[in-house]
Amino acid sequence: MSGNSLESLLARMRQGSVTQGWGAVSIFSRGRLNRLLEQQYIERFNTLGFLPPFNGQVFLDDLKSNYVELEGLMLGPPRLSFNTASLTNSTAVVSMNILSGRYAASRHSAGTVKTLSSTFNIAESQGFQVEMDIDLSVVVGEIDKQGKVKLNLAEGVNFRCNLAGDDEATNTRLSDFLKQRFLTLPAHRSVFQLGMLELKGYNPLTPTSFRILTQAAPGAKVKGALNFGEGGW
Repeated sequence: MSGNSLESLLARMRQGSVTQGWGAVSIFSRGRLNRLLEQQYIERFNTLGFLPPFNGQVFLDDLKSNYVELEGLMLGPPRLSFNTASLTNSTAVVSMNILSGRYAASRHSAGTVKTLSSTFNIAESQGFQVEMDIDLSVVVGEIDKQGKVKLNLAEGVNFRCNLAGDDEATNTRLSDFLKQRFLTLPAHRSVFQLGMLELKGYNPLTPTSFRILTQAAPGAKVKGALNFGEGGW
């Protein structure tokens, strides 16, 4: 007889609570969460809350003689990955494809003529991405008592990008530039909602509190696996 037979499960439940102190567990999968993020990303074009294009000059050395100019860098919808998640925190990885823009690398030392070393127009098909680590947060309204699970791009850390190809030093400078730009984003552009629980009411099933924990699916932390990054909160 299997250890998970009906009789064995009923016998275990007769011994007392099997929820280990939890009233209930609710699971949101990566696929569902990413569909929510994509829907909000699209809707914000109607409310002027979309992510703005990024422009700026990124110096690659302390003498400021080598630099990259970014123009009209547009990012796609944020997508969650749980390849770094564990049940001890609420951390996830957020990635965004770079959809379009222009990249120009130049050199201009004192007393010399500016030299353009490389330039190209960016397309999504080139596979450039921006990544960051982020903690999902819980915000409970004082009046409506609604518990909202939020993702705030302005609070991302450990930014990474591959816009400079194999040039890791340049990629690090570009990542720092993007991190600073995200820090300046207002809430209506940077915050996405991933779920909501109604904490107001006197129904026996009304939750009184909740915690957000993230978990990777079995095998989803192995790079190259078919389900790499799968999981949920």
